[in-house]
Amino acid sequence: MEQKYASLDLHYLLIENYKNLGINEDELVVIFVIDHLIKKGNKFINNELLSLKMNYSIEKIDEIVCKLLTKNLLDYVSDRKGKLKASLTPLYKKLYEEFSVSVLGEKLGENEKERERIRKLYNIFEETFGRSLAPVELERIDEWLGNLKYTVDEVEFALKEAKINGVLSIKYIDKILFNMRKRSDIQKEGYTFRNDELDEDVDKVIEVLNTKWTNKNAKK
Repeated sequence: MEQKYASLDLHYLLIENYKNLGINEDELVVIFVIDHLIKKGNKFINNELLSLKMNYSIEKIDEIVCKLLTKNLLDYVSDRKGKLKASLTPLYKKLYEEFSVSVLGEKLGENEKERERIRKLYNIFEETFGRSLAPVELERIDEWLGNLKYTVDEVEFALKEAKINGVLSIKYIDKILFNMRKRSDIQKEGYTFRNDELDEDVDKVIEVLNTKWTNKNAKK
């Protein structure tokens, strides 16, 4: 997921947008240090390591990291070996949205109201799942709203249906969305087919009436 945003200048975008994202200066510095440690190849960045690199006490680091996790700016995910590692993917995602709005003018940022709806959608997912979304889950939702062109309403409806069915997984919601689109396509095709048949029936009726009318006049 972070590779997707590799071309973005995290430091520049943070300086430009950290206030809009509700990040204070203490949190900003900790984010910079975490990003630095990640780029140096540190697999697991704990609060003790951060306190060694900074002038903050371990208690202060604990407080700041807790806020970053609560604000969904930082996450700890399992690697292939099952070991936890720090991830700034949630922050990258928010910065990418801000970048889209201010520079690229992409779909996520073309309409402020729509952008807010998308942000709320991610919050609804996390509230429904009862946890922060994993990078692969965030990426799949990106694909739904981007390449696959599902609407926010469609995705939210699929999430509600999954909750009702008691199966909260991105894979299951993906299946619901696929079936929704399949049903929609069938309905559209069926509607067109029925109208074609109707047009043919009307043409036949007109032809029969014309024939009867012609024969009737011919007898006269």
